[in-house]
Amino acid sequence: MGVEAALLDERDKKIVEALRGKPEGLTASELIEATGIPKTPLYRRLNRLARQGVIEYYDEGGIRRYRLRES
Repeated sequence: MGVEAALLDERDKKIVEALRGKPEGLTASELIEATGIPKTPLYRRLNRLARQGVIEYYDEGGIRRYRLRES
């Protein structure tokens, strides 16, 4: 992971845990369901975690999927 786990708050950790073991990634809708984080705060966190190098995203058939970035 690009950022020490200590720098992640509880919501960030929920996102990371939801993505762990899912190399194909999850959509934002799936992450909302898995974490209980509302849509707008989730997107803010996903964008920040991507900038920090913790996660990455890719588009598959017009659908954005998020996954943990490999070390």
